[in-house]
Amino acid sequence: MIKYKKFIKLKHSDIQLKSKVIENYLTEGPLPKDPARVFKKILYDLQEHASPEKSMRAVADLFEARKDIELRCVDSSWEKLKNQDKDNITPYDAFIFAMSFGTKGRYMRQGPDLDLSGKDKTPCLFRGLGKTFDIHKCIENKIDYYYIDTGYFGNEKHKLYHRMHKNNMQALHLKKVPHPNDFEQDEKNRFYDLMPKGSYWTAENNRFQKGPIMFAPPSQKVMNFYGYDVDNYIEKTHYELRKYTDDKIIIRKKPGRRERVLGNSLTRALLKNECRALITYNSIAAIEALLIGIPAIVLGQNSASIIASGRISDIHGRRLKLPSWKERAGLFIYLANCQFTEAEMTSGFAWKKIQEYQHYAKPVVPSNFVPIYKRKKFTSNELKDEFKR
Repeated sequence: MIKYKKFIKLKHSDIQLKSKVIENYLTEGPLPKDPARVFKKILYDLQEHASPEKSMRAVADLFEARKDIELRCVDSSWEKLKNQDKDNITPYDAFIFAMSFGTKGRYMRQGPDLDLSGKDKTPCLFRGLGKTFDIHKCIENKIDYYYIDTGYFGNEKHKLYHRMHKNNMQALHLKKVPHPNDFEQDEKNRFYDLMPKGSYWTAENNRFQKGPIMFAPPSQKVMNFYGYDVDNYIEKTHYELRKYTDDKIIIRKKPGRRERVLGNSLTRALLKNECRALITYNSIAAIEALLIGIPAIVLGQNSASIIASGRISDIHGRRLKLPSWKERAGLFIYLANCQFTEAEMTSGFAWKKIQEYQHYAKPVVPSNFVPIYKRKKFTSNELKDEFKR
C-alpha cells in the first residue's frame, strides 16, 4: 500500500489512477483497512493548496471510473455549500462519503448529473431533509432510496450513530415486532451496550401514573416533507387533546442540539416533569420516552408506531399503557442494528446489515401525498395520516 505522505504529494491531475490503493478500490470495492482516511488526506491537501471545490471535483472524478454501481451516494450541491454562512464548512458529508467506500457506490452531488427521471434505477443515498426534493423524485419515479439521519441510541454528547432506512425516514416496514430471542448475542449487544444508565426499559408498567402530558411537535422542516404547516398542526392537535383530557399539556418544540446536550434533553424534561405520556409525530422522541418507561402516542410515520398507540383518544383516563418489555426490547434491538458509525459505513458493515434487515422495505407515504415540487401551498393536515403501503 502506498504511504500516506506520497498520497498528499499527488497533484490534482495525478490523483485518478496513479495510486495502487485507488486502483484497487475502484475495481475491487471496499478495502479492508481505512480508505476514507487516505481520501480525506487528499481532500485536505487539495483544500490547502487549491480550493475546496477543486478538491471535491477531483474526488468526483475518481468515482467516475467505478463500474457496476450499486448505489448513488448523493451529497449537497456545491451551490448550496457556497451559500452557507458558516465558517470552515467541510466540503463533503462524512457519512455519504463513508458509504461511497463501504459499497460499490459512486460519490456525487445534487445537480444536473443526478438523473432521477426514472431512466436510471440505481438506488440513491441521502442524508437529511435538505434532500426532500430529490427523495420525492425517487418516490414518484419508483427509485429505491436510502435515508441517513440521527441514530436512536448512543448520541448523548456526540453524533456517533446515524440511522439508515430503505425507502423511508424511519423503520416503517416491520410486519410484527421481533422477539428479543430472535437476535444473535452480538445483535442484542448493539443495544445493550448503548443502553443509558438508569433506564427503565425493563419495566412492565407506566413510570408515572399521574402528571402532565408532553406534546413534542415536529419541526417545520419535517412538516415540509409531508406538506403541512407546523403551527396549524400544533393548534389542531392541542384542540383535539382537550376533548379527552383536562391534564396539563406541555408543548415542547425541539431545541437546538447544543441546548439539548447541555442539559435540556427530552429525557430530562420528561423525568423532571413526571410526565405520564408523550405525544409526537415522527420524532425519535417516542423511542426516548418508551426507553424510560413513559408510554407514547405517535401521529405520523414513526418507528415506534408498531408498538405505540396512534390514537389521541387513548389519552383519556388511564387507557394508555406502556408496551410490554418483550415488545420494547425487540424493537429497540432491531433499531440498534439499523444505526451505524462512520467506520461501520466505511467498512461495508452498514450496507450488509441494511440489506439483511430491510431489503424488502417499500415507501410508506400518506394517501394524499403530493411531491414538494408539485405543491402550490401548504395544506391543512388531519391529525392522523392514513398511510398506504
